[in-house]
Amino acid sequence: MPPITSSSKPSFSSPPLVSIVTIVRNGEKTLERTIQSVLDQTYSNIEYLVLDGGSTDGTLDIIKQYEKHFAFWKSGLDGGISAAMNMGIQHCKGELIGLIHADDWYERDTVEAAVRAWQVNPESVICGHCQYWRGNKRNYVFESRPELLTGFMSVNHPTCFMSAALYNEYGLFRTEYRHAMDYELLLRLVIRGVPILSLDRVLANMSLAGDSDRNWIPTLWDAHRARIEHGVGVLWKNWLNLGWQIFRGLTRRLAEQIGAERFVDWFRSHFSALPKHRF
Repeated sequence: MPPITSSSKPSFSSPPLVSIVTIVRNGEKTLERTIQSVLDQTYSNIEYLVLDGGSTDGTLDIIKQYEKHFAFWKSGLDGGISAAMNMGIQHCKGELIGLIHADDWYERDTVEAAVRAWQVNPESVICGHCQYWRGNKRNYVFESRPELLTGFMSVNHPTCFMSAALYNEYGLFRTEYRHAMDYELLLRLVIRGVPILSLDRVLANMSLAGDSDRNWIPTLWDAHRARIEHGVGVLWKNWLNLGWQIFRGLTRRLAEQIGAERFVDWFRSHFSALPKHRF
């Protein structure tokens, strides 16, 4: 793996350069919102990289409209989400790197908050809360709980900021994990003792109709594979955990489809693995 171009040691003599990577494919309905959320950040020392996976809609028109704001952009990738994120990271020159997809967007002071926390904790991955939306309506806020990562994906990946030094030392996303590549990477870091610091604030927003919500069962399966590969937990408990998560997901989604909102609220309050604050 070629090294990331940033220096391996953080230096705070000036505001550190932060690299933000967005990957997109056929995201004409949401990409501009993502781009604007990066350009509108209160923190100014940002380089922005956009990688398009060969879009066939109006995505490229949007990218070309904003290309003067990008440090790097490319279209025509063919290796999937992990390969796109890896290429973006390898082109980053910043000391701190964030990944925000085309269905997601930052709060206005997200990067500033992440940099402040990282400067105090330069060996840590920084994360925070994610606000989920259904259409134009806020649905709930999902807290990140890094201490629970050995059991399930308890961190909101769009909120994560990780140093180039950590990517250089521990590696990039593994392409064989097509749906839970973010979980496998975070689990890899946790079992090697890398601290993950969760800020008590919303850092990112996510649409519930995104890829992770559509492919939730393959995502759970990939996460299960990662736990087994890394020797986390007892085998039979891992299988039981997978079955419970699938049952819980099916129950909630069925209730949502039939409009049983009160049951969904009750179910989340009693059986959700993480705190979720509903609006």
